[in-house]
Amino acid sequence: ADRAIEAGLDATNGGTANSVELDGENGATWEVEVTRTDGSTVDVRLDQNYSLVVIEGDGESTDGGDSSR
Repeated sequence: ADRAIEAGLDATNGGTANSVELDGENGATWEVEVTRTDGSTVDVRLDQNYSLVVIEGDGESTDGGDSSR
């Protein structure tokens, strides 16, 4: 799991890893949820060799939209 976190943060050029789990979506083996330095949250999906499969926006946002208002 530590290697998955490291690879996930490399793929997003930094940020904070919130969670890591084994995953089966989109041909991925690992899913790392990362909050990027701009505050957005994405799911980084990695294969069994910790190579990037896809970065997706995290659909689990609970702020209801623009939180700056």
